[in-house]
Amino acid sequence: MTKRFRGRWRNSLLAAGTAGTLLLPAAGMTAQVEASPQVQAELEQMSLFLEADQLVEVATGSPKPISQVAENVTVISAAEIEAMNAHTLAEVLNRVTGLLVDGSHTDFGSRSSIFIQGSDYDHVLVLLDGVRWGFVSYDFPETNSIPVQIIERIEVIKGPASSTWGSALGGVVNILTKNTGTTARPKGTLLGTYGEHATSDLRLDAAGLAGPVGYYLYAGRQESDGIRDARYFDSETFYGKLNLPLASGMELKGSMGYSQPDYRYAALPEWNADFVGNDRAFYANLDFTAPLSKALTLNLAAHYLEDTWTDNGLWLSTGEPYLKLEYEGKASSASGRLVWTGEAQTVVLGAETEYRESNDSDLMAPYAAPTLDEELWALFVNDTIRWERLTVTPGLRYDHLAVVNEDVVSPSLGLTYQLSGDTLLRGSVGHGFRKPYPSLIEGDPWFHITNPTLKSETIWSYQAGVETTKFAFARLKATLFDHQATDVWVLDQDTWAWVNDGDYERQGLELEATSATFHNFSVNAGWMYELLKPDQGEDNKLSTVKLLLQYDDSRWRFQIFGNYLWVDEEVAGMTWEPDTGTFLWDAVAGYRFAAPGALESEVFIALHNISDEDQYYSTNFPNAPRWVEAGLRFKF
Repeated sequence: MTKRFRGRWRNSLLAAGTAGTLLLPAAGMTAQVEASPQVQAELEQMSLFLEADQLVEVATGSPKPISQVAENVTVISAAEIEAMNAHTLAEVLNRVTGLLVDGSHTDFGSRSSIFIQGSDYDHVLVLLDGVRWGFVSYDFPETNSIPVQIIERIEVIKGPASSTWGSALGGVVNILTKNTGTTARPKGTLLGTYGEHATSDLRLDAAGLAGPVGYYLYAGRQESDGIRDARYFDSETFYGKLNLPLASGMELKGSMGYSQPDYRYAALPEWNADFVGNDRAFYANLDFTAPLSKALTLNLAAHYLEDTWTDNGLWLSTGEPYLKLEYEGKASSASGRLVWTGEAQTVVLGAETEYRESNDSDLMAPYAAPTLDEELWALFVNDTIRWERLTVTPGLRYDHLAVVNEDVVSPSLGLTYQLSGDTLLRGSVGHGFRKPYPSLIEGDPWFHITNPTLKSETIWSYQAGVETTKFAFARLKATLFDHQATDVWVLDQDTWAWVNDGDYERQGLELEATSATFHNFSVNAGWMYELLKPDQGEDNKLSTVKLLLQYDDSRWRFQIFGNYLWVDEEVAGMTWEPDTGTFLWDAVAGYRFAAPGALESEVFIALHNISDEDQYYSTNFPNAPRWVEAGLRFKF
């Protein structure tokens, strides 16, 4: 579908509001509270990311301790993805505080969109090892073509991140893939699951050394006959990465991947309509790092993405097509970074350039759509200044957008203060933007509507938070946010062109609590409330609750996860009626054992939507009913 039929987030046909809360500990504390050795031992089991020196890259584009990150950042590890037995990136992100993920409960492998603290889906930037991920034609960050098995870590920054990443009004999902191997004998994982409606997920990855070259390889296949409404999904994905150490500590990395999902995402008998589609994505990276001195490091990177998205409409009664849209895109980018690290300061200075080309066609029309191109370049600098308990992080980026002949300056300023050994304060203010894409300026492939004067949407964001381990058996995190957007794109009902004619304010609160591990049990809870205040119309509200109970010992592990969503009817618009105000519960249980050959193995079973409840944003895209699957995992 074109953007006008997806609409903005409040009235999107595809907006299936599933708000998320990260059910991980609040990251960023430094010292542990004083407690008995037993309590200390329990606290140490809480999470991999409790340490203050946990490094994240998403805030400044260079790794730094999370205790020095002023923005509201969440980190998810490969171990946590494995424990939840997630099939898609949408399932993983659905657990992050402040995120709405549509499609995550629609069906196996369904298309999905990501909304951060009420942003629109195309306000979110997804990065896969530096590749700006998504359909080039519409900057739509579809994630069902990213295999979760290749992910080492996900870093989510909530709120505008334009001072580092450019067009990222809503936030950034930064995906870092697994490292290459370090031993001649390869190590990896073989996984297979099978569930109701012939739903299966097969994966194999391996990492090792071939001479001096480290490698990581992955292949996977997912299939489903459709858990609801005869929807189906069929996808094959491949990925590879090489790492070549060079002289003098230099390093050259290269990676390449290909994904080809095919799916039926809706069947609407009342419209006699059937919707099927397919995506194709080829991507490649080249990354060179060289230490120029003890304090100065140079990084050069090149990225390439080529995608094709075909959206077909068929008459249910005849099977004949009445709609066949194809969107082809290519994006090439290069970037350079100098990182200087001193005793109390880290400075990142960089430049980036990108060329994008798209061809959007109606294959049933007698005309050929023109090829649209776009050139962008940017300069940026950010600093991390540490002084005793205080860390200050100013940032500034200049973007030149040739397609609209627009220059955008994005400043930011962040502060963290270690109030005590167990409490950290955070605060940030930043300017963000979302750039127009060429088809909005130069012509839509379906209706050929243009607005040459359309400019970027902009936003000022203010966030403040506190994180504490003051209570021995719990970690607490609270974040207040206020996003004030201007020049918002609104569809003009007279001309059917997008115009800069809207403003809104998004205010909200996120609360998270994570217990210490007690006799191998732990409990996580999260809540988010958001108020959307448009310049016209009524205020809109939504609220989410997330609960996770975990048990994990040397043999058994168990999770039960509950997701509650309440959406103000006005948010959904007058056409599409949401069905919310209920809990959806998922459970997974696994038993680990030693298989022949001393393989570390696990058998598990998962039950989805245990109580068979409805929770969806649009009546055309109801969530999947109760279904069950089982699987085996072997690590070699």
